[in-house]
Amino acid sequence: MRSKSVEWGVRFAMIAVAALVLAVLARTNIVRGASGRFLSWIESPFTIVSDAVGNQGAVVFSSRQELIAELQEREEQVLQLAKIAARWEQAEQERDQALLFLGYKSGSSEIMVPAKIRVRSSIRDSDSVLIDKGAVDGIKTQQAVITGDGALYGLVGEVFAQTARVVRLTDPTVVLGGRLLDSEQTLGVMEGGFGPVVRMAYVAQDTDVHLNDVIVTSGVDPFVPAGIVIGLVNAIEEDPNAPFLTLYVEPLAQVQKTRLVGVIQSPL
Repeated sequence: MRSKSVEWGVRFAMIAVAALVLAVLARTNIVRGASGRFLSWIESPFTIVSDAVGNQGAVVFSSRQELIAELQEREEQVLQLAKIAARWEQAEQERDQALLFLGYKSGSSEIMVPAKIRVRSSIRDSDSVLIDKGAVDGIKTQQAVITGDGALYGLVGEVFAQTARVVRLTDPTVVLGGRLLDSEQTLGVMEGGFGPVVRMAYVAQDTDVHLNDVIVTSGVDPFVPAGIVIGLVNAIEEDPNAPFLTLYVEPLAQVQKTRLVGVIQSPL
């Protein structure tokens, strides 16, 4: 019995010594040997998962940056294409209006100078544009300015050396005589400054006029030939106690779409 107790005591002592040795080695780099390999075997699955997640995150981030760059590049291409399309549309409109002017000139005895609209005014209470023809081209103030289809666009307001300012019919400074299309007498005075329409004042009370009648220039203005289409009667203001009617005329010139105009330099 005593020998067995001694044997178990020796075994216990050996186990204790081994545990002490392992504890010492654990505090040194020597543990990175066999035990390190053992621990690395346990840790390896977690390390692989961690590396995979990290790498995937880097790929996703890289792809997102590339996607943003690609979208920005495509957006720039779309903007460039839109600008090209706008220039083509503008050139097409100018071509169509130029063809209209050719047809107008071939059927008229007027001397007309074609001009391109360069700048549209954004000043409050002003309704004017700047054209690329001026004094060197024979442009003078109060000359009539028409569109390609022969409608009155406005009058020349100011003249510079190579450009001129054209006031549209709706501008407050515009005043000219008008008449009915099938009449030879001046019907009244056209005045701008009433929004999108032109007021026609001093129309005799007994005048036979109706809505949608065509109003043209009367020819009383020295630089404005007779018969140029102004617009259609939009409203008739009648006061039985007043000697005159007041008409409101909607201009037929397409202001926003017009890029080319013609300045008439001599009356019919």
